[in-house]
Amino acid sequence: MSDSAQGLRVESLSKSFGSNRILENISFDLPKGSLLSLLGPSGCGKSTTLNILAGFMSSDSGRILLGDTDIIPLPPNKRDLSLVFQNYALFPHMTVKKNVLYGLKPRRVPLDAAAKRYRTVMDLLNIAHLEDRHPGQLSGGQQQRVALARAIVVEPSLLLLDEPLSNLDAALRREVRTHIRSLQQELSQTAVFVTHDQEEALSISDVIAVLNQGHVEQIGSPEQLWREPETVFVARFMGVENILPIADVGSIAISGSLEAITSRSATGDEQFVGFRPIHAELAEHEEFAPSDERIAINVDVSARSYLGRSVEYVCSPNQLAGQEMKVEVPADRDRGFVRGDQAVLVVHRSNVRLLLAEPVRS
Repeated sequence: MSDSAQGLRVESLSKSFGSNRILENISFDLPKGSLLSLLGPSGCGKSTTLNILAGFMSSDSGRILLGDTDIIPLPPNKRDLSLVFQNYALFPHMTVKKNVLYGLKPRRVPLDAAAKRYRTVMDLLNIAHLEDRHPGQLSGGQQQRVALARAIVVEPSLLLLDEPLSNLDAALRREVRTHIRSLQQELSQTAVFVTHDQEEALSISDVIAVLNQGHVEQIGSPEQLWREPETVFVARFMGVENILPIADVGSIAISGSLEAITSRSATGDEQFVGFRPIHAELAEHEEFAPSDERIAINVDVSARSYLGRSVEYVCSPNQLAGQEMKVEVPADRDRGFVRGDQAVLVVHRSNVRLLLAEPVRS
């Protein structure tokens, strides 16, 4: 297939419905051939951003550059993009073949070129054997692959994917997202993927933009967002479940220098510290040796859950009523604590992340 992908630049995109501000100064750069995930909860603005990119909704301000062209003034059919819908949007009365070929007719692709594109895409997605079936005869995963084939056969400069895996079960989601990622990389296709699932975004993306209440809270590679979340909101989305105000940690820590943590890479504006359950452990009081390298907190064990490969504990710090903290340990290293036990929650200070309550906005 031809190399038609172009880079995408979104500059200061804003949108309001009456007094309700949906998007405010959304900006990002997506290099040619890369996949960006818009990640966030319902109502954060990710679907609105996608609809504006597609031309289904107007923006109040801002620019969208696809290559060197500002596509804001263009109608959807002139934007050289394809959209994979959440519900697939296949034509039920058409065969798979007719569904996939449908987008080539208005583009007036010559028959021999259309046939070549069709065969390439069908082989890439391993659905050539389904071409005479109708959508109602296909599984959810097969329908999703047909929707993908229809979107990429037209060789768009930009591929948009609107939560395309949300209707699939967990095992099928993993399989299809692997297909999407492999296909996107093989074709060097520039793509924007909307999801509320952090695992999905981490596994499929070159770049992730975390949206919160119409703002880009943080943008970066999956590794950057996983290792270096900047705010409480992003940290929670990236699996940092244990988040405490710095003042609380300073008052309840029985070991470890909080000053040593807050002195490294601190701006002075951080108000919280956070760490993942997998980076913590539980120890018996008599076994625990105080150390400046580790933060330690006295806790009561309130719940234990066996998860197969690991065991998850829910603990309550002795001096913080109502606060819960989680610890996840490998099953083969589980110490067998039970509800009501007293223990010491320990985390190495290198695994404690300083967090802002709100992002610094320019």
